[in-house]
Amino acid sequence: MAGTESRPAPVDMDPAALGRLVVAVMNARATIQPGGFWQIKGKWQMGTPAKSDFQYNAQGSSSDVERPYCGRYEGWFEMKEKSGVTRYLEHELTLSFIKNSVGGYNVSGRSKTDFGHSDIKGLMTRDGKMRFAKLAAAPAAAPVAAAPAPRERPAPKVRNGSSKAKGKGNNEVWGKAEKLLKQLENHDRNQSFWFTQPAEDQGQAYLDRIKEPMDFKRIAKALRKRNYASLGDFARDVRLCFSNAKEYNFMSSHPAHLAANALGDLFEEKFARLEAWAAN
Repeated sequence: MAGTESRPAPVDMDPAALGRLVVAVMNARATIQPGGFWQIKGKWQMGTPAKSDFQYNAQGSSSDVERPYCGRYEGWFEMKEKSGVTRYLEHELTLSFIKNSVGGYNVSGRSKTDFGHSDIKGLMTRDGKMRFAKLAAAPAAAPVAAAPAPRERPAPKVRNGSSKAKGKGNNEVWGKAEKLLKQLENHDRNQSFWFTQPAEDQGQAYLDRIKEPMDFKRIAKALRKRNYASLGDFARDVRLCFSNAKEYNFMSSHPAHLAANALGDLFEEKFARLEAWAAN
């Protein structure tokens, strides 16, 4: 038997150490079922406190009662959506378990779902407790370039004052801007939660890549303090929320990317009306 000095160190589960976007975090327990078939069952979460069920079943048996089966698994995960709970299947799911230097196992693998491919990386303790992350699969080509900066509309004229004034004397205009932002937040909570959390809470890996973080809370504070010089400046920050989400979550099928597109379209529609109203 190889000594512990020849075994790999445990996987560092810090998001910055994982090196890529964490799509989901899974907490589970692995148990051996009759016939030597391993089952992994637990809860997963994606950017919010809400947790949903998932389950993986090994497609081969193993006589090892400590180390789970290495190879192909089939499974599913549930997602809470506006219409209710939807169950999605895992495709091309493979897992491997390598004993590490502290007696547990490093977990690695790969999965394909309706949202795209992801790599799996994590840990399992000797008593079968598992914690692993699904990571956005690295693109085969060169690193993804930043999303192009959204084209800004000309700063509109606002009522009762210059568009360059910091909102002073224009409370009606900024009140409507605040209402627009609140409409985005309330339109679909499953979409808007990506943008309501402070950008700084996304972790160091996010801040290393996104050079100008922005979120709805920061925009709301700027509106309350009348810090925007024009409606165009307000629109720039809202669009920045969406372009940041699409740059970091570069897979077009990722829920954050989809939410950015959906809320971005809604914003453009409502902002055009606000501009037209303010210009009259």
